[in-house]
Amino acid sequence: MDDNCAWSFKSSAVFKANIFKVRSYNNNHTCGYGERYLTQRQATPGVIASIVKDKYVNPKKVYTANNIIEDIQKQHGIEVSYMKAWRAKEIAMTMIRGSPSDSYKELPKPIMVVDGSFLKAAYKGTILTACTQDGAGKILPLAYAIVDSESNKSWEWFFVQIKECKAHIQETSQAIEIYIFFALSRAYTIEKFEYHMTEMCKIDPRVQPYLFEIGYERWSRAYSKVKRSMVMTSNIAESINAANKDARELPVMRLLEYMTNLLQQWNNKNRKSVIETSTELGEKYDKLLRENLIASEQMTVRPATEQLYTVFEGVR
Repeated sequence: MDDNCAWSFKSSAVFKANIFKVRSYNNNHTCGYGERYLTQRQATPGVIASIVKDKYVNPKKVYTANNIIEDIQKQHGIEVSYMKAWRAKEIAMTMIRGSPSDSYKELPKPIMVVDGSFLKAAYKGTILTACTQDGAGKILPLAYAIVDSESNKSWEWFFVQIKECKAHIQETSQAIEIYIFFALSRAYTIEKFEYHMTEMCKIDPRVQPYLFEIGYERWSRAYSKVKRSMVMTSNIAESINAANKDARELPVMRLLEYMTNLLQQWNNKNRKSVIETSTELGEKYDKLLRENLIASEQMTVRPATEQLYTVFEGVR
């Protein structure tokens, strides 16, 4: 639109109100088509992002907002402000790499499995173990300890020693509360969860509002909205118990020496396995991926809407 065009729009703010009132409006243009459109070409950050997004496929390549301004001007004849170019860059990076905050939600949640086994030597006692799985799906022992019995006090002491893995255990000082909390977190059904929560409230009614504020879905199996981990059983702890079954008859120092040697052997074997692995994934998950790939070849995916699909097994 040129300065001589008859088109006009006038408005003014209404006193003590967050609105404007239109005073006059003339929708008749006397300028030419070229003045109105060809000289006023613009692009939103989203449009610019879709144009330059391929520049961010390689994370080593540096492509700045100034580069966007220069390329858009050369290729499309459009002047872009630095702020618009910067927003376009952020949108383009999200298109290619995903949202940085959302990516944390995709990380596998660490699961620690604990168990206790009776010792068979003269002084009896119990060995408590804590373990998890490494990135290759191998058993990774975290801690073990010899205690007099598998009691609330023993478990409380054990968890305090590995509080970096289970920081929330320190939120309560009573061993019985810790015991009920674990029952809460492990409950498979809502009914069982509510039963243990009632027990907890009888001991200390302040705990329930605190846990509710954290969010039941963050720590409770019954309320979990997703399958948070591939570790859904305590089998890895049972594997350690099976490995030290005979050694539990040894005197305590000999037992600790046995456990040290056993874990050293496991770690060394797993280390060699990683070094000799040529695939991007570990042996366990590479095999799982290949099996799923073969199974997927017998499936057909048909779209119902743009976001909803139906998968048919055994149909080609």
